[in-house]
Amino acid sequence: KAKAKAKGKAKAKAAAAVPARGAPVIKRGVKAKKLADKGFAALAKKAEAKAKSTEKGSGKWSFMSDLRKMKVGVNDAKAWTSYSPAINGKIETAYATGKKDVLLVHGARKYTIKFSTMVQFRNDDPSLQRPVRRV
Repeated sequence: KAKAKAKGKAKAKAAAAVPARGAPVIKRGVKAKKLADKGFAALAKKAEAKAKSTEKGSGKWSFMSDLRKMKVGVNDAKAWTSYSPAINGKIETAYATGKKDVLLVHGARKYTIKFSTMVQFRNDDPSLQRPVRRV
């Protein structure tokens, strides 16, 4: 009876290890890449064009807090939330010195902003992302 119980547990473990048909396969130990969502590409280009027109060292950074406004978000002030002055200073310093990205810590979470794509990623889950802008 003990052997049958052990076999049942082994089968259950094996079944749990195999993803359901069509489900995404998650590879353990592989770090996810921080790739910007394709939907952010046009928005990022518009935001980057505005960022270049602002003098380095004097930019005000904000993130899109309402992703439902992706289509009108560039022009809708209600879709954007400004960073705190301390975080804004850190972002602007990194941008002005020509760095590719900047690491931000907010509470227990860590975020990375990539200036090439103008997107903020959460470090523990890069699929959680949002556009940023500099005005």
